[in-house]
Amino acid sequence: MLCFAIAVTFLLFTLGEQVAADESWMRFRGPNGSGASESEAPLPVEWSEELNLAWKNALPGPGASSPIVVGSRVWVTCYSGYGTPEDTERDIRQLKRHLCCYDLTSGSLQWQQAVAATLPEDSYYDSGVSSHGYASHTPVTDGERVYAFFGKTGVIAFDIWGEKLWSRKVGSGSDPPKWGSSSSPILHRDLLIVTAAAESQSLFGLHKLTGEVVWKYQSSGLDGMWGTPAIVSIDGGHSVLVMMVAGELWGFDPATGERLWTQKATESRQAYASVVCDVHRLFAFS
Repeated sequence: MLCFAIAVTFLLFTLGEQVAADESWMRFRGPNGSGASESEAPLPVEWSEELNLAWKNALPGPGASSPIVVGSRVWVTCYSGYGTPEDTERDIRQLKRHLCCYDLTSGSLQWQQAVAATLPEDSYYDSGVSSHGYASHTPVTDGERVYAFFGKTGVIAFDIWGEKLWSRKVGSGSDPPKWGSSSSPILHRDLLIVTAAAESQSLFGLHKLTGEVVWKYQSSGLDGMWGTPAIVSIDGGHSVLVMMVAGELWGFDPATGERLWTQKATESRQAYASVVCDVHRLFAFS
């Protein structure tokens, strides 16, 4: 989390000659968090203002989340009004998060939704939030809806045209060092899985159509965790939700939230990185 650069005021979406039309990048780090493109087309390995830059467009403010892509649409989050280079009044009541939709080909803004922050919020100037800001959760989409997690302000679902569908609070607390929140939501079948580690030491399974809480798992072991979970498929067609916490790996039944197993892993007292899955193998980084 601390390595994110928040001085980004432009969305730079770089393309080779063409992005495969059938390839989507629907969550943080793409397919199941692998960070690997499934496109057979050659991808660029160098970028600059002149090289492999298809378009550039200004965002309403900074952010540390990643863009997601489905079809001709690109979504990304950012924030404005407080904790930005232009902030002279330091009035946290002006803090807003934005979900922005851009056209993949031209970079033109299709729509944006601004969401006022629920207060009290962690101070930008008196905590570790300044390392990454207030828009560190990458949104996730199922191709029909887009889900944004805005920390204490909650989880909000929009349709792909920007219409708000539902919202759900998942806690109003702060992590012990007050570094803020960054875990990105993921989807599994009809569930939106949200890691509200900082807000309530909880993992939520929300119904993606209504925001109803289907299950909730709460544990103080989620303190010091900022990564994003992944889904591992095991023999027999079953799936396990896996995540790294401080010093351990946890496995859950994603349908019920039941914690299935715990495995010692890494020597770190915090868990910043997200797990990576390779078919049946799981990699954790400390």
